[in-house]
Amino acid sequence: MQVHFLIEKGSGPLNEDNLVITQNIFGVFDGVTSLDNYRDPHGNTGGLLASLIAKRVFEKGGEPLVDLALEANSLLREEMLKNGIDLSKKVSLWGTTAAVIQINRDTFDWIQIGDSQILVLYDKNSYKPLVEDYDHDRETLILWKELADKKIKNIREFLLEPLQRAREKANVSYGVLNGEREMIRFLNRGTEDLGNVKHILIFTDGLFIPQENPMHTDPFGPLVSLFLEGGLERIRDYVRER
Repeated sequence: MQVHFLIEKGSGPLNEDNLVITQNIFGVFDGVTSLDNYRDPHGNTGGLLASLIAKRVFEKGGEPLVDLALEANSLLREEMLKNGIDLSKKVSLWGTTAAVIQINRDTFDWIQIGDSQILVLYDKNSYKPLVEDYDHDRETLILWKELADKKIKNIREFLLEPLQRAREKANVSYGVLNGEREMIRFLNRGTEDLGNVKHILIFTDGLFIPQENPMHTDPFGPLVSLFLEGGLERIRDYVRER
């Protein structure tokens, strides 16, 4: 087994992503920043703190992945309470997406929540995303495209309200680790056979291929082609170019 990883800061001031790489547990976490601009005394956002908490829980392992996800969610809730976060306001909650696998002898277990993704590549270059319904940002992206087509300036100002609406739907219509107990209903999990598996890609939305049309139904074909052409770095370069 060979392990390759890539982590870089995106367009924001901080990189809120974190990775887990152990002997048999591998995962990605993408911090979801609270919309009230919380910062701790060290300048860390709630999203970064959330992804760090999840990283540390999964790194220690020792339990089934679902139990580790529940533990991370509980610790996240405790940490927010310690810091005076109003848990009744979803826009104030710290959160993180998660996509994690645990390699066994002939199978691998997996959990996923939010829009981080696990993509399995098989012999003959066929592939399968383990979660189909993951894109809770689609409504915002569709509006973004409409505003851009109209040459609207200061698009981000127009997106604040839909972003807040989307955040209110957390653990109502999509899942995120944010301390809410309701997240368990949105925690996808399963076990897959390792037979005929060539690669397992685990990634945050930072490696999603930009689409001109947000309604595009198969975003992973181009990603797989780029990966087979030049690995994670080739995907990264293409995303940056776009």
